[in-house]
Amino acid sequence: MVVSSNIPTISWEENFSYDDERRVATLILEALRSARGERISDEPMLFFFIPTPLAYDKAELEMVEGYHKATGEQLRHIAFPRGKAYVVASPDQFLQLVPLTFKLGPPELTFILSQCGLDLSSSEQSLSDHIVDALAKDSSADGCYAGLHFDSGDLVELF
Repeated sequence: MVVSSNIPTISWEENFSYDDERRVATLILEALRSARGERISDEPMLFFFIPTPLAYDKAELEMVEGYHKATGEQLRHIAFPRGKAYVVASPDQFLQLVPLTFKLGPPELTFILSQCGLDLSSSEQSLSDHIVDALAKDSSADGCYAGLHFDSGDLVELF
């Protein structure tokens, strides 16, 4: 975990214009890539969106429907012991989902960029295990991921 003084200032505001949304979504993507540092490789990237496991089902459903409406694509849903996650496989998909996540989704969420030898065709169990390891900041994952945790639109943790 990175201490607060080293966390970049990233905040999402409700009244953002499209340009603001794109700028901050890109900043979030750059922060994830930066946290991976020199470990970025040619392996496939996966981007996990993990909403707060609380009573925000309606907001979460609106986010998923909004993504489908904007892209025509369905989000891959992964269940894991403490909740659920959604996963996309490209930076462009990530940039499309970030604004919907903040506008429609739950107020607390975690983004994880992963390059751990997994892809969208990986089994549900493999992806679920990976999410659990990343959230636990398991050192056996060998630093193949980076994560950002937001609360009410403000970046509060980088791991």
